[in-house]
Amino acid sequence: MKKFLMLITVMLCVLCGALAFAACDKGSNAGNTGNGGTQTEQPGGQTPGGSQTEQPGEQTPGGTQTEQPGGQTPGGEQTEQPGSGGTEENETEGLQYQVRKDEAGNEYAAVVGLGTALDTDIVIPSAFRDLPVKEIGDWAFDATMDARNGSLTSISIPESVTWIGNGAFRSCSGLTSVTIGSGLTSIGSFAFEDCGGLERFIVDEANTAYSSQDGVLYDKAQTQMIEVPQAIKGAVTIPDSMTSIGNSVFRGCSGLTSITIPDNVTSIESFAFKDCSGLTSVTVGSGVTSIGMYLLLF
Repeated sequence: MKKFLMLITVMLCVLCGALAFAACDKGSNAGNTGNGGTQTEQPGGQTPGGSQTEQPGEQTPGGTQTEQPGGQTPGGEQTEQPGSGGTEENETEGLQYQVRKDEAGNEYAAVVGLGTALDTDIVIPSAFRDLPVKEIGDWAFDATMDARNGSLTSISIPESVTWIGNGAFRSCSGLTSVTIGSGLTSIGSFAFEDCGGLERFIVDEANTAYSSQDGVLYDKAQTQMIEVPQAIKGAVTIPDSMTSIGNSVFRGCSGLTSITIPDNVTSIESFAFKDCSGLTSVTVGSGVTSIGMYLLLF
């Protein structure tokens, strides 16, 4: 009987040990997933398969960086800002411009150079990038500054232009004609100086400041000669409204062949016809009472 009780005790101990071992094994697997023991992905970690998710602000797929606002235009070209002081080139004519402001603060365009233009007969546009072209700048086509200007043969100025600057066409020896629109009101000093080939000015009849007759440029009332083309040819009749012929006004006009001076003219100043080597006839009206020195000196 005693042996039987000992056997029962041993069997109970073995059974308790087995139950305890099973309980410990179950607890050791509590932290793993049920399928293959794989670890779940934590927020911000890698995607399934080990690839890293794209973070905001990083490069776009393929590694290209997105363009930030305010950068350059596609192709890397910087846009020109109106009124920045830089020059702008007209794409069709090739002339060079600046954007300026008038006294009221309104923007306008001024022609400031030949730019890349290849034409010798220049027709100045009335507008540039939606701005009126109101000015031909100082020395804009001065051939002493850009020798290409010496090859220009004609200039056509639109009605939008109100001002021709100082020396604008100086030494343009190939220039033969200048056509002036209705809007021009002012011409600077030496604008057509040394234009030895210039034959004529043509002024729109609607212009309120200037007029032309026989190729000569006058004020509107034709009481004052503004410019006499140095290469003027043939005969010239002075308007009845003129009262005097100024100093050296026809000087060097070797193509001039005859001139008629009306009765209203009372004075002819010195050197008025100096170096007019082709002049063969001068008709002087009855009103002339004063003649300067060296009138016809060759």
